[in-house]
Amino acid sequence: MNKSIQFQPETAMGLGQGIDLVVRAVRPTLGPISRTVVVGREAVDQPPAIMDNAGIIARRIIEIANPCENTGAMLVRNVVWRLYEDVGDGTATAAILFGALYKEGHQMRASGMNMMRMRSYFMRGLTACQDELSNMAMKVENLQQLVCLAESTCFDAQLADLLGEAQGTLGEFGRVDIRISQHQESSLEFIEGSVWEEGVLSHEILAKYNRNSAQIDLDNAHVLLSNLKIETPEELIPLLDMAYRAGFKKLIIFAEQISDKALSMLTSNIANTIQVIPVKVPGADTSNQLDALTDLAKITGSRPILKATGESLENLCLKDLGTVKRFWASKSHFGIVYDQDENGALHEHYSHLEKAYSQAQDPEKRKLILERLGRLLLSSAVVKVGGSSRVITEARKATAVRTLPILCSALNEGIVPGGGTALLRCIPRLLDMADDASELEEKTAYRILARALQEPARVLMQNAGIEPSVNITDVLNADACYGFDVRSNCIVDLMEAGILNSVAVEKAIIREAIAGAAMALTIDTIIYPKNREVSQVP
Repeated sequence: MNKSIQFQPETAMGLGQGIDLVVRAVRPTLGPISRTVVVGREAVDQPPAIMDNAGIIARRIIEIANPCENTGAMLVRNVVWRLYEDVGDGTATAAILFGALYKEGHQMRASGMNMMRMRSYFMRGLTACQDELSNMAMKVENLQQLVCLAESTCFDAQLADLLGEAQGTLGEFGRVDIRISQHQESSLEFIEGSVWEEGVLSHEILAKYNRNSAQIDLDNAHVLLSNLKIETPEELIPLLDMAYRAGFKKLIIFAEQISDKALSMLTSNIANTIQVIPVKVPGADTSNQLDALTDLAKITGSRPILKATGESLENLCLKDLGTVKRFWASKSHFGIVYDQDENGALHEHYSHLEKAYSQAQDPEKRKLILERLGRLLLSSAVVKVGGSSRVITEARKATAVRTLPILCSALNEGIVPGGGTALLRCIPRLLDMADDASELEEKTAYRILARALQEPARVLMQNAGIEPSVNITDVLNADACYGFDVRSNCIVDLMEAGILNSVAVEKAIIREAIAGAAMALTIDTIIYPKNREVSQVP
């Protein structure tokens, strides 16, 4: 396909207009007294969607007609959506900060400043701001602070109480499952042991061992761990024979797949001498399965039988099997209650995962390790989310899922004052750096950052119908924990008022916004398909 090329100054102007379009679309959603955005219906039989989540709104912006504007819009959209997926919050703040930085940086470009040098100073300023946020971070002292943080994220008082109590009780690595309730009311339940999201491989076995319940419960059972695909009944005979000779009464078999013929033999189980429960090994792919088997091996004392090594059930030894104190399983979940870690192997494994979590940079990897840590604790929690309709219930569940990682990060890294105040507290450091700088680009970059950090607090007040200028000055002159509460229209102690944010979220906001805007300011040329027209930029 033939291409067209757009050069400066049209490139920068088009990028700025595209960035501004997305920022203006999401800025009404910032704050507790926010406004809403209506997204036009996508089908004739669907009503317009009313939204107040910047991440979802940005995701709905698929394309803008003008190629230059579209490039700018997609840059902001990418930052906002990545932040939404990684940390679940701060999306509107990041978009507003991105827009403010680009707007002022573009003016400096027009005056002849070197954007590559400015970009490097922006990144230095980013590091300084993250250091300031770390310095002002405070530990979560009680459950109420966690509940307040949850409510500032989900704006649902009942849900915030349940999530705050669940995560606060279990700790930063505690596992909290979010499920749909069968009733309108939401509830919280603490469960002893380690809970996993796979279940029994056979409805017939569920019915056989517990006709009045959808769950099987076992005490003092033996365990075989594997990710094998068991195709024939003959493959199971060596295992069952060994279990029978050893006098086992209860046996749990983990496998990736067991054929119907093999399951039929387990259902009949040759005179019912052994109660055998086949369970699917957890994990969506081989890597996740291996992680799950490693963790289960530490819990049960088993040696996993892996298909990658060419092993089978034929040469099993008794020492390959493990034990559990108590086990339960349904069609979709199973749980293990295990004895205390007598030889320290589980504790050592847990410490290894904690270290891996602290060193991991990739958000997805951190999420997976966090889930593993949660499963290795001695208890977990289930929050069952209800609602007046299926749509409302699903929306509340999605909100709860998005809120939990923020609570975990707050327990791990601490909290800071909310309402845009933490960003305002970074400004003095940037102004000091500007005063110490000798180059014009460096001074200018730090001052641009300082002004841009005021913008989220400014927009938050504007959305609430409050004049921001005087109030921001008052906040800057107040003590560190004081900030403006738009609900009471006055400056308050934000920690006492429960207006909080996770320091990890604040760091993610400035990292994504500053790095994204700094990169956008260095774009000189845009290449796009020739058959797309570029309207004249006024």
